[in-house]
Amino acid sequence: MVKTLGTNRTKELFMKKYGLKVDLLKCVFCGGCVSVCPHNVISLYDETKLEINNDICKHCNICTTFCPMDALRIATEVTEGE
Repeated sequence: MVKTLGTNRTKELFMKKYGLKVDLLKCVFCGGCVSVCPHNVISLYDETKLEINNDICKHCNICTTFCPMDALRIATEVTEGE
């Protein structure tokens, strides 16, 4: 499942069970997560949109550890918003 997220969203989104969760209120779209992901799960477009492919995510947590804004984490259930 590929999901594109932009700055017009104000809530967190869960991509799928055990997928990558992005807090768009914290994310500054710096691209750090894109550069450290060894599986090319995250793409940054137009400096304001993230594309996340959770089908290939290995849940290694490299991106979540690297994020300077603490905007990423691995979701543990299927849900939208909080």
